[in-house]
Amino acid sequence: MPVAVTGATGFVGLRLVRELLRHHSSLLLLTRAGGQAAVPRVVRFLESSGAPEHVVRQVGGRLTEVGVDLHRRGLGLSPGDFRRVADEVELLWHCAADTSFTRPWQEARATNADGTRHLLELLAQGERRPALCHLSTIAVAGAQRSGVVPERELEAAHGFHTAYERTKFEAEATVRAWSRAHDRPVVIFRLCVVVSDGPRYPGAPPHPLLTAARAVQSHRAAYGLVTADDGSIVLYRDGLRTGTANLLPVGHAVRAMVEAARRTAWDGTRTYHITNPRNVPWSVVLKALGAHCGVSFRVLPSSLAGGGEPYRLQEMFRGWLSIDRRYENDGIARLGLAYPAEPYVDHRYLLDTLGGPA
Repeated sequence: MPVAVTGATGFVGLRLVRELLRHHSSLLLLTRAGGQAAVPRVVRFLESSGAPEHVVRQVGGRLTEVGVDLHRRGLGLSPGDFRRVADEVELLWHCAADTSFTRPWQEARATNADGTRHLLELLAQGERRPALCHLSTIAVAGAQRSGVVPERELEAAHGFHTAYERTKFEAEATVRAWSRAHDRPVVIFRLCVVVSDGPRYPGAPPHPLLTAARAVQSHRAAYGLVTADDGSIVLYRDGLRTGTANLLPVGHAVRAMVEAARRTAWDGTRTYHITNPRNVPWSVVLKALGAHCGVSFRVLPSSLAGGGEPYRLQEMFRGWLSIDRRYENDGIARLGLAYPAEPYVDHRYLLDTLGGPA
């Protein structure tokens, strides 16, 4: 059972497992110790996404799960189990992450940076000398507002808006250093904001826009958030104008990653941006969020920001609304890969990703 996956029950992880099962007879899922069993959640996802009955029926026999604690050295395993898992794995897809944009730094770091370091300790001891596919994020570019973010560089000069950005940067830096120190091949995938207009079911993990919509709804209920004379919710940005977002359907992203891993030359550290060539104006995103939540938004310069609880919501959006940058994606092109050249994400698609008006 040489291929292992962390974060298998997350929004990206479930779709990654489905794609990997097309190429591998079995997978080892490194799941959260003490959490819900992963295999039934994978089965439920496959059923909801229309997988053939025979695939759903057989999947339980193709998946094995081992509970681990990313926050602990040794992953909370006994020495014997740690050695056994280390020696089984030939390739690890590391998808597990704390994706909250409002988590305190120390809590986010425990999962994103320290958790990655603990997994690397496992890989360092494996007799098969396992390789790593590490899911990073374009958010490692931090507070860089404009220009082109290169694939091969990792630069902290612009600082960070959130603990999520900072701790994912730390994780990627750790992975790069580990690859050099141990002479191990690593492929880093930096994902943009991934979304889906596919079927939903109770308990399904949300994508980032759904998380944003829930934040709008919960804060509106708690604080009212009617902060303008016309009844609109006021958000704030840094800079002179409202920026753009890079959004990609998750199906395109997962297929590109799995095929890139199949085609790549496994030597050193290779980094691929999994992004949409076409950015979406934040005005379009906010229009869809507003239609879903039954509100409207106004974006104002941060110099006009007030204080107190009604302004908490804008903290999550402030960094996003300030960015209008592009992302180099030559790596995927060099592999001869092309998911539809410019996957189109517009107002209609965004409404579908949110489930229409609430």
